[in-house]
Amino acid sequence: MKNWIKDNPFIDIAIVTVVVVLSLFGGCQVTVPSLTEPTQRVTRTQLEIELQTLLDTAEMRFKQIDRQESFRRELLNHALLISQSGTINLYGLIPLALSVLGAGAVADNVRKRKVIRNNLTEYVKTVKENPGPAGDSA
Repeated sequence: MKNWIKDNPFIDIAIVTVVVVLSLFGGCQVTVPSLTEPTQRVTRTQLEIELQTLLDTAEMRFKQIDRQESFRRELLNHALLISQSGTINLYGLIPLALSVLGAGAVADNVRKRKVIRNNLTEYVKTVKENPGPAGDSA
């Protein structure tokens, strides 16, 4: 074996170089700072998931803005109709009243989601700080 090493020094160097390069670059994943948590580093797949989540959230917010603007436009149209004609259109006010109720339900659900998310975040933080016994599944 020693003779083979002495007879083939460049092959030995090539083998060592290949092993070092493969161990350095083959086992490491490339990471970048997260979009939501800049202190945390994420891989390409995690970054794609974060980006899709942000895009979905932005799309949902645009839909909320569209609903609010539509509601405001509907309310303004009814107020304009009442001020011009001096009469109240009962059939036009029913959808408006239902829209007001729907907007209240949406606002209430958003508030409840925030409370649930805050409670869940505090619960997870408490569990991480004070883990229970190993056999405790609750």
